[in-house]
Amino acid sequence: AQGVTATFTLQRFTLSVSNVGTGVGTVASAPAGISCGATCAATFASGTAVILTATPATGSTFTGWSGGGCTGTGPCTVTMSAAQSVTATFALQSFTLTLTKAGTGGGTVTSAPAGISCGTTCAASFTSGATVNLTAALAAGSTFTGWSGSCTGTGTCSVTMSAARAVTATFTSTTGFSDNPLVPGTTVMKAAHITELRTAVNAARTRNRLMPVVFTDPTLMAGSTTIKRIHILELRVTLNAIFTALGRTPPTYTDPTLAAGTTAKAAHIQELRNAVSSLP
Repeated sequence: AQGVTATFTLQRFTLSVSNVGTGVGTVASAPAGISCGATCAATFASGTAVILTATPATGSTFTGWSGGGCTGTGPCTVTMSAAQSVTATFALQSFTLTLTKAGTGGGTVTSAPAGISCGTTCAASFTSGATVNLTAALAAGSTFTGWSGSCTGTGTCSVTMSAARAVTATFTSTTGFSDNPLVPGTTVMKAAHITELRTAVNAARTRNRLMPVVFTDPTLMAGSTTIKRIHILELRVTLNAIFTALGRTPPTYTDPTLAAGTTAKAAHIQELRNAVSSLP
């Protein structure tokens, strides 16, 4: 008499995981076997549903799965009916650096690496851990008085991007003019711009032995007084008189006749500022 035993085992298949991308992270499996990082392949019995979970390191984000029938950023479930390969992609996290310009003066701020040119582009995203150097350049008639926020002092501002950052650059006018220089199409025209010019022109007239003048709408109210063509024309006439008294040729102006209906422009104000600043 004989007895025979036949033994059957479940077939096993290998699940392999790859971590790719500019970022860093780990992938772990349930049931246990994969911890990638260190162990990026393991065998599992046929029919096993293996759940893979991705965990990004600090400063990185998990951007998604590919292979093994997995997509998206949630847990990846792989049913082991054959050998399978799954890729987990990690990217460096990005944070926004925002630059604000303050003060009565003018200037620009640029970044290295490139991204900010403020001026025009005053915020940009940089990868986690990046060191961004901000440099201030002065406009004519201004000084740079310093950084605040994520930087201090007046030298190059270096910001390490481990979170969203904000920096303020303060420029101060040396001419007594606010928003200097005015940027066509960007700077909002203000009553203060006319008031500052009136003060500067009358001061120049006094220095050069001419009587100060009384202007139309002598008290301009911020937020309520509309800037009119007469305000520009009066400044031109009183300023030209100083040039004539000094034996100098008066300036050439944009829209020289300033016809009725002409809107006051940044160029009109800036030309007057430049002219009065050139006087003794």
